[in-house]
Amino acid sequence: MDTSEIRDLAPGTAVHGKGKKRVQEILKVATDILAYEGYSKFTMRHIADRAGITLRNVQYYFKTKDILFQSVIEQRLKHDIESATKVIENHNLSAEDRFLAFVDNSLEENTTPFIRGLQFELWAQANHDAFAAKCRDHMTTVYSKFIYELIKPLTLGQSEKTRREKAVILLSMLQGFPLVEGSDIHIEFAIGNLRKLFRTEALIFVTSGAAH
Repeated sequence: MDTSEIRDLAPGTAVHGKGKKRVQEILKVATDILAYEGYSKFTMRHIADRAGITLRNVQYYFKTKDILFQSVIEQRLKHDIESATKVIENHNLSAEDRFLAFVDNSLEENTTPFIRGLQFELWAQANHDAFAAKCRDHMTTVYSKFIYELIKPLTLGQSEKTRREKAVILLSMLQGFPLVEGSDIHIEFAIGNLRKLFRTEALIFVTSGAAH
């Protein structure tokens, strides 16, 4: 997967090994705060305190909180795309098995407390903050393009429009799954193994209407 659409982190401020290491340390602390403590705690001073460095040091690498917030999202996006790419790089797998491996990996990562926290804070902030909404939209676009390329072999004979629609809908399904799995709906509706059902229905959804 081409990750060229994922922007660089703190461009121009960390060109040496020590600086790059500091950037990663700040991003690690900032990401943990966003995921586990929420956006209300996502302040430059709190991040500096947690990282054990001065506020000025944080601001040297990330001039504003928006830039730091964007960098956290970009780093997570890059990690997710690279992780998903590794999962599906096994050329011995069929197109269906590669797709199911991607689904399994996505469900596993999306249901961790860490990712749940990050997604919730991003979505919540995007509802009333234009910059956060822009970050969310960029992330959604990159994810959708990845899925679009992944499902090409499974959607032969379908239009480009249909394939794009399926990519976006599948992304919505994957991101919404943690909200359902965390509830008792599978008991109430006697669904059984929700993940197994999801992967089966996701494959049916993507391949329906494809030429064989």
